[in-house]
Amino acid sequence: MISPSSPVPPAPLRPRTAARSRAVVSALAASALVALLATTGASNAQDGESDGEQPTARQVVSLTTPDGSRFVLVPDIAEDPVPVLHWMVLTPTGPSFDPPGLEGLARAVTRASLAGTRTRGTHDWTSELRALQERGRLDREIQALLIGAARDEDETAELLAGQRMARLDAIEVARDLSDPLAWQRRLANAPAVRIELRETSHAAVLGLTTRPDALPTVASLLVDRRENATLRTVYDEYPAVHAELRAAERERTALLRRDAVGLAYLGSAEARVPTEQPGAFDYSTAWSTWQRIAHPSNSLHVLAGGFDPDEVVPLLQAAFARTELPAALSRPREGSAQGMSRNSRIPTDGPEALAIALHPDLALNPGAVVEPFEIRLVARWLADGSDSLLARELRRRGFNEPETSFLYPFPPDVPDGLLLLEVLSTSPTDPSGALFGSIREILAEAVKDGPDDRDLQRAFAAETAARSRRLADDRELAFDMALAVGLLGENPLNLIDPRTMPDPQRITALAQALWRDAARTTVQIQR
Repeated sequence: MISPSSPVPPAPLRPRTAARSRAVVSALAASALVALLATTGASNAQDGESDGEQPTARQVVSLTTPDGSRFVLVPDIAEDPVPVLHWMVLTPTGPSFDPPGLEGLARAVTRASLAGTRTRGTHDWTSELRALQERGRLDREIQALLIGAARDEDETAELLAGQRMARLDAIEVARDLSDPLAWQRRLANAPAVRIELRETSHAAVLGLTTRPDALPTVASLLVDRRENATLRTVYDEYPAVHAELRAAERERTALLRRDAVGLAYLGSAEARVPTEQPGAFDYSTAWSTWQRIAHPSNSLHVLAGGFDPDEVVPLLQAAFARTELPAALSRPREGSAQGMSRNSRIPTDGPEALAIALHPDLALNPGAVVEPFEIRLVARWLADGSDSLLARELRRRGFNEPETSFLYPFPPDVPDGLLLLEVLSTSPTDPSGALFGSIREILAEAVKDGPDDRDLQRAFAAETAARSRRLADDRELAFDMALAVGLLGENPLNLIDPRTMPDPQRITALAQALWRDAARTTVQIQR
């Protein structure tokens, strides 16, 4: 049991990905921790559905503070809301934010931003900064020696030994001057619990749960992180991120997506392949990357739970009043989609796969009003899992349990991006070379008549179920909204407002427009 008189320091905060999640062990006294977690559970239960009733609509408040920070507030409108608040801070980390040759650096600096600030966690920032800068310089010199022009082996070995010893000295100096857990401990004492970093392919979301009366402290700490992050662990984080990216590159879906976006958007950062070895960089490169992604114009805050917006808005306006970060470049965007069909074939000895990228921005008439919700309905009908039209028809044609899925928009940080339909063959006995032709025939036939009632009901149920899940858990609502608003630019009301079944003829017409667009991009992994 945690003693109130001797709080336990938190374990180092690590990111949560699809494969793992590690949360901070709060330094709260036991009574405060139990009380806050208990009220969190009560809040979630209160917000959820009961007796089969649909969750009610929620109020949404959007605002921009004086420093340019964007906020979305989703207060609990219950008569007696539980005073627990969930705060999510989204930082974009997609490939377009990475310097060329340093793929993954945006993600690495976001992880490193949790290891303390210039005001919390350093004994002498000036000296520590010199040590960090020295380490970056030595990393670059060591890399240059390893890949440089041939020279005498004994001379190279001697130079490398000296540089590596100097780097170890710089690491030791920086370590002696720092306390990487100080900022996390202060946040836990605010109090805040369930502090975790959740990562997607294009963003990192720092989440925490706290009380309304702790907001001034939490806000101050988040501003401190944005303005003063030391990034002291970035040289350790980057090799780990790079290894994750290299491992992901071996997946069939990664090959499909990289080629699809590379063909659809020429010169896209999404198509860059991570270097074989992690690149070396100086500290200023890491800091400028953090300044860009953390700038108020690129990040987003979402608050959901039991609070009064009339009280919270003035507090946020005061706390987020100014920034010293230089004006950020506008968020990178992919170029215009190429107005022609493009195809790619990747040879394989194993199971085949296919991705078809459709271009909503080219397929739809200028001025047409089509909600992302409607495009997702088309995608769910065609390629959402084992009960989708593509999966059923491929099984009927002799394919053994093909995996079907979709991404929209893709890349995730391009609001008018591609609709990507993916099909993975799972058996080497599937018909060789027949996947593309079969899918093309199935889709061309399907869009003529559109979805039947069963398929449209299934797609609609899947979309509306996501809304119900969000409204049943304020923390997940805040996380989903951070991604949808911060990355995709969606209207936050679209995530929580009740939906009605669309006109089937409208969905059919939309599917026909998407399919007949001449700018389809196709990527095949084929034997």
